[in-house]
Amino acid sequence: MVVSDPTLPDNPLVYVNRAFEALTGFSAVEVVGRNCRFMQGPLTDQADVQRMKDAVASREPIDIDLLNHRRDGTPFWNRLMVAPVHDATGSLRYFVASQLDVTLERHGLLQLERDRDTLSAELAKREVALAEREARLALALDAGGLGTWTIDLPEWRLSYSPSCLANFGRPAGEILSAEGLLACVHPEDRELVRSSLNSAIEHGTRYNVEYRILTPEGEQRWINSQGSLQRRADGTPLAVSGFSSNVSARKFAEEQRSVLAHELTHRVKNTLATVSAVVSQTLRDAGSLAEARDAV
Repeated sequence: MVVSDPTLPDNPLVYVNRAFEALTGFSAVEVVGRNCRFMQGPLTDQADVQRMKDAVASREPIDIDLLNHRRDGTPFWNRLMVAPVHDATGSLRYFVASQLDVTLERHGLLQLERDRDTLSAELAKREVALAEREARLALALDAGGLGTWTIDLPEWRLSYSPSCLANFGRPAGEILSAEGLLACVHPEDRELVRSSLNSAIEHGTRYNVEYRILTPEGEQRWINSQGSLQRRADGTPLAVSGFSSNVSARKFAEEQRSVLAHELTHRVKNTLATVSAVVSQTLRDAGSLAEARDAV
């Protein structure tokens, strides 16, 4: 602790205790009668010094950390808590200041700030890298006709990519709720979609379903939707997210192959029936087995 007398020229120190001597390395004999600025040095922040001067001039208390120097020149962070002392008449008589070495604290704070800056820079780099990966993924998804979607739980708030809207034949920028999107599904397939989605949420099963939708123009399309459940740390459902694709071409090709296979099977059966009838009649008309063999 130190005491200065502002009634004397240059506000000199008039008292220092042993703790001050131990902290700074200066003896009382060396410093009493001097202004405490002798502990300042080239590294001391002059803006902080000015704050001190302004507080003293205004006769106001101040708490501030100053970079001071010990007798041997070693810098240290000095936490000063300065308060004015008035006499019975209200006149300013002294300034009393307690001092605390907070060098380790300040160095720790400086290291934290450096770590924060390093982490901020790393975070910025990763955000840029993530944005680039997301952009590449979006291009790949668009090229493959895949649309992404997410349903946030428990609100059932739906978000989706432009490609997802395009797969459903909806105009760009249209706002759809989860129920609104379900309304696009063919009436005969809605329960399948709803039950599959509920099962994924309730049991954590993989959501993978193919269903028909109707566009605003009445066109029927086949959609394949796949997704999975994400949970919060406590295990409660957080969201279901996945992708959708327009698989109409594949489904129509499968239907066409099925029709062709059915027709081919029908024709083969008819041909076999005709051959069987011819063989049977030939056997009946032949006079002997040898004649029947030659006729066939």
